[in-house]
Amino acid sequence: MSLRNKFNFSIIILVLINVGLIVFGIYYLWLDIDRASRDLAAQKQASASLDLEIQNIETFKKLYPTIKPNLEKASDLLANYEAPVEFMKFLEAASSDCRLTTTIVALNPSQGQEKTLIWPFLPFQLTSLGSFPNFYKFLDKIESGPYLIEIQNLKIDRIGEEKINQEDFKGLSVGDVETTILINLFTQK
Repeated sequence: MSLRNKFNFSIIILVLINVGLIVFGIYYLWLDIDRASRDLAAQKQASASLDLEIQNIETFKKLYPTIKPNLEKASDLLANYEAPVEFMKFLEAASSDCRLTTTIVALNPSQGQEKTLIWPFLPFQLTSLGSFPNFYKFLDKIESGPYLIEIQNLKIDRIGEEKINQEDFKGLSVGDVETTILINLFTQK
């Protein structure tokens, strides 16, 4: 092998090594740039989200004095979770005013608590006997009463002649109604 061939071979090897270094160097540099740009985009998005949250907080701070009375009224609508005695007294008084015979049963508080994460609530079942107009007045009173409730289920059955002679239905007449209401009483914990 002549000196000229050795020299050309050395130059070709050096050129290939330089091209390889440039190609692989650029590839890894490109990967780093791509990763850094993704991180930057994620940080910009997090920053924009944080800015929006700060803006919402500032807006709420400005609006709070005007909505504070309404918030206080709303908290007054929530009953005591530990002892909803006043609510039960309210139901009994409303039932008595509407001339209904009502049985109030507090259900297991853990039933359905997963459904709502907004407020804790206590479920109740009300069973009433009486005339339909009186029941309608009762329903109107509890819906417009001083407590925040949600009616889950309402069942109305007309009392027929076969039920009139039973012990539980004495004093009622044919055409009166037996109603069952499932309600949730929203509470403060």
